[in-house]
Amino acid sequence: MKPLPLLAALAALALAGGAAAADVASPGGSGTNPTLGRTALVELAKGGQPLCGGWRPKDDSCEDIGFMEVLADGQVRQTYRFKLSDEYEIAMRQTVKFEGDALCAVFRWDDIDLVVLREGSRAPMSEALPLTIMLQSSLEQFNGKNICETYQRDIVTGEITTTVTVDGERDPSLDADYRVLEHGDTIHLRGPDAGPELEPLDV
Repeated sequence: MKPLPLLAALAALALAGGAAAADVASPGGSGTNPTLGRTALVELAKGGQPLCGGWRPKDDSCEDIGFMEVLADGQVRQTYRFKLSDEYEIAMRQTVKFEGDALCAVFRWDDIDLVVLREGSRAPMSEALPLTIMLQSSLEQFNGKNICETYQRDIVTGEITTTVTVDGERDPSLDADYRVLEHGDTIHLRGPDAGPELEPLDV
């Protein structure tokens, strides 16, 4: 599981204790495809197409879904949703700004809008609060750090790969891949995977 851009990458890595990194590393590496500049990123955001993280071909499902919106002041609002379990879903939103061709933000929990959903509706506070505290605790290591994300687009498949730095230092464990969905595509958001799929044994 890796959000939309940035937020989901951080949350997934923290909640999984780093084990999710292998699931999202770019197969081709971050240097094999051209980086999207500011103009291209603005066009991508204005297109309003959902970004499907961790796309799985066999059931056309996503580990997380992200959206980008360009605000009047030129900043970008990122929103993403992912499942903590079959019952609970998290929706998170933050605003980032351009620094060159990267989207950056100093990570502060107070700047994050978070909603806990249970079966599609806002969860009661008694249920949402413990999950919020757990998530906040898992992300504490990033508090106050400047996190930047650059985007590369595969010229063949059109898929997006992100490259992340934390206080200027590259952190490959936070890199992620996204499939750009078309408007009207049905979104299948799946819960956390129990583990890698195993091929059936020949008997």
